[in-house]
Amino acid sequence: MFLYLTASEQTYVEGYVLNRINEAVDLTKFLKILMLKSLQVELETVNQLLETIQVSKQKYLDLYETNLIDQEMFKGRIKEFNDEMDKLMLRSDEIEEILQGCN
Repeated sequence: MFLYLTASEQTYVEGYVLNRINEAVDLTKFLKILMLKSLQVELETVNQLLETIQVSKQKYLDLYETNLIDQEMFKGRIKEFNDEMDKLMLRSDEIEEILQGCN
């Protein structure tokens, strides 16, 4: 079955189709912008956590140097901090790679 359209109907349909395509493209752009903004916020959070952990590590070093905590406790906490920092730095690298690829 073929559908025959008048010139004005064809113009209307073409306009409608182009409008829908533009909406889809705009939605794709919007989603990309939203994703990038979300990644930027996550990167800022990761960097803040890294700074917080670094401060905590320094506090434990100070406690250890003043003999307020024993070596075993110090080593355990520093290892936990280092493990967490490794995970966060890995995530930071992943986010930066994604952001670089999108620019």
